[in-house]
Amino acid sequence: MGKLDLDPRQIARGRELAQKITAPVMDFIHRHTTVSVERSVLRLLGVDGVDEAGVPVPNVMVEQIAAAGGLGRGAAYWLGSALAVYGLTVDELCAAATRGKINLAAIPPADAGRVRETVDRLAAAAVEKIRQRRQEREKLLSRLGEGPQPWLYVIVATGNIYEDMAQAQAAARQGADIVAVIRSTGQSLLDYVPYGPTTEGFGGTYATRANFRLMRQALDEAGEEVGRYIRLTNYCSGLCMPEIAAMGAVERLDVMLNDSMYGIIFRDINMKRTFIDQYFSRMINSFAGIIINTGEDNYLTTADAFEKAHTVLASQLINEQFALAGGVPPAQMGLGHAFEMNPDMEDGFLYELAQAQMVREIFPEAPVKYMPPTKYMTGNIFRGHIQDALFNVAGIMTGQGIQLLGMLTEAIHTPFLQDRYLSIENARYIFNNMRHLAEETAFVPGGRIQRRARRVLEQAVALLAEIEQLGLMEAVGRGLFADISRRPDGGRGLDGVVPKDPDYYNPFLELFRERGPGSMPGPDRETAKTANETEPGGIEGAEFVGGARAAGTAAGGADLYGAESCAAAAGKSGAAGVRSIASDAGAYDAGAGACKAGPDGVWPAVASAAGAAGVSAGKIDPTRVKPYGDTLDDGAVQLSFTLPVPCGDEAKEAARRLAGKMGLEEAVVVYAQELGGGFTFLVVYGRCVHAVDFTAIKVPKVDVKVMSKDAVDRFIQEKFGRKICIIGACIESDAHTVGIDAIMNMKGYNGHKGLEAYHEIEALNLGAQVPCEELVALAIERRADAILVSQVVTQKNIHLRNLTKLMDMLEAENLRLSTLAVIGGPRITQELAQELGFDAGFGPGTYADDVASYVVQEMARRRGVIADV
Repeated sequence: MGKLDLDPRQIARGRELAQKITAPVMDFIHRHTTVSVERSVLRLLGVDGVDEAGVPVPNVMVEQIAAAGGLGRGAAYWLGSALAVYGLTVDELCAAATRGKINLAAIPPADAGRVRETVDRLAAAAVEKIRQRRQEREKLLSRLGEGPQPWLYVIVATGNIYEDMAQAQAAARQGADIVAVIRSTGQSLLDYVPYGPTTEGFGGTYATRANFRLMRQALDEAGEEVGRYIRLTNYCSGLCMPEIAAMGAVERLDVMLNDSMYGIIFRDINMKRTFIDQYFSRMINSFAGIIINTGEDNYLTTADAFEKAHTVLASQLINEQFALAGGVPPAQMGLGHAFEMNPDMEDGFLYELAQAQMVREIFPEAPVKYMPPTKYMTGNIFRGHIQDALFNVAGIMTGQGIQLLGMLTEAIHTPFLQDRYLSIENARYIFNNMRHLAEETAFVPGGRIQRRARRVLEQAVALLAEIEQLGLMEAVGRGLFADISRRPDGGRGLDGVVPKDPDYYNPFLELFRERGPGSMPGPDRETAKTANETEPGGIEGAEFVGGARAAGTAAGGADLYGAESCAAAAGKSGAAGVRSIASDAGAYDAGAGACKAGPDGVWPAVASAAGAAGVSAGKIDPTRVKPYGDTLDDGAVQLSFTLPVPCGDEAKEAARRLAGKMGLEEAVVVYAQELGGGFTFLVVYGRCVHAVDFTAIKVPKVDVKVMSKDAVDRFIQEKFGRKICIIGACIESDAHTVGIDAIMNMKGYNGHKGLEAYHEIEALNLGAQVPCEELVALAIERRADAILVSQVVTQKNIHLRNLTKLMDMLEAENLRLSTLAVIGGPRITQELAQELGFDAGFGPGTYADDVASYVVQEMARRRGVIADV
């Protein structure tokens, strides 16, 4: 029994209704195909590239077939006929088609058996390729391991794949488990897939196969560095769902956004088209071992999260049935929901817990995807960070599978590099400190949380019963989900829906259903181990290019995975096995004009991801360094301050003008709040016009080779033959002993023993508010080798008077040559120490190891025992 004590009969009834709801839709799906399904079939069979006008080859071929009325038979039949009749390879056929030499729909009839034999051979190679890519993932997971759930999921969205790669690798180093590349705004409405690496996008980066490959390689490199597998996510949605799924399968993506109704509701894509496309795309995702993410969380951005919570559960149950129909096992169902209730609602967190726990208990095997607060993020980045923290607490308390981390800058801009770091730090802190909290907690029987969860379940089942009577398409038409109405014959893409002929042929429908124990490795580690043991050679020696060729035979051997290989056959070969990007794709669709070539108009088929990610880094001019938001030299700066004026438009304008005087262009006030008494708190963004010459910066540093405690003790014995004496104190009015205690006391700090623990050091900690006279007198009495002084930097510069007084007394007593004088504190620097006449200054992050190493090495230098260490 779960913590919520939900009625299992209600849950079973919900699943029964969802199955009845999806059954007639599945019947419609089985009787129809779409242009995007057929293009994905061609892509899986090896068709790729673009023609001289920038039109993708799969689009060229499918449009030819559709214009002749032959698409109902399946694009595979027409491709197989052309290959059989003309005896061409797939690459050669692509080249001929792009030059207008062959029209697939005008091919003379070919022997059906020969056509099937040709296509089946290509299809088998394609399936084997996907199987190998899945096995490759399992081997990496087995060797590298993975982070604990909830997996930390973050996004990159610069528009430039090379910037994305650099940011994704940084996120992996910071602790991210999953990195998603947000698609460029509007790509879901393009009825084709852009080609090649892209460096310009709007609110995201175009999903292309080249971009998939580059990012996969970047994350694999990062995974090797950090010692765990990093999953890659992209968006398998919109008018090209199955095509993007096919690309993701071959390029080893791990997670793909794939919802049965998101495109219908939020992108106004025709529901008939979407239902067909999602089915085949999910078959591909399932076979490739890709986790699908559904989009129920989006419902709560337009509908009230409290009042309409049951619509999320109802949709999850429907999505589950569509996923099962497509062969997706529960372990690959990242069903979505969100932390989107009004934060000002009393007990809102309890209701969020109820929803999250309910989803976890109803879908126990699914890696459910938990989405962060977005609707009520106000621009107050500090409050937003707290909202994200509560979201993280709910995630760990209810055992979510995938935690899409909230950004404190949500609704202001796409994430900056530092935003991502702060979000990861937030989640890691909470998840680590509350790792097993769920095991230690229970909910009050019949209490608010249990009552809320039961009520939502009851409402969801009632809604499903209503939908079962109406039919799913009519229910969507009436706006039962997200309060948005879409009609069955409305929206984009309906003209791409085609009834299947009686002799329709798509070899992958059967091949992807063959999921016996011997045919597909599962997501468990044991399967991955078996794959490692039985196939030591991995997949590198068995690639298919153009659907049938071995590695190294196409495009001068440059195309390791067959991606976009038809460009070479289409006359776009570049030097040394590097192919140039197709010309401006804007000739095909206005939305594609943003698809640009990578550096120098070329992209390496098998490039170093580090090198690709370094494209941006390589352009850094160290003599003109500017702030970095999400793009090199964007100068993005985030700042907050308070003005002593009433909150209003005048206060905002004052903040903008002040930012301008600070050197910020395009200043925007994203948040303003009255603090009372005529004060206004403001958060401002802008672009800094100033730059610094990094090469001209010379920062004084303490010159020391840090040694271990035992090494310091040995050094003292060998070089001095006696114990050394170090006296520490906070002088005069300073009572802040935390720092000096961390250095001096036996236990030390953060696993670093203090000086009292060193066998060869006589450490005397005098504590707080020690008069300079007393410190100097004891130093003379004990013949101290070093004095350590801890000082907090004060607004009134009292610390300067105290330190100057001490230095004057040490010089008056002729102790400067015989006794080292060292200062430390949270704002102490080596530069300040030298200005005041001290030998060294240590700031934050200093341990006893650092201080002891410096003292003994400097003593040795002064005594001529050693010239250097």
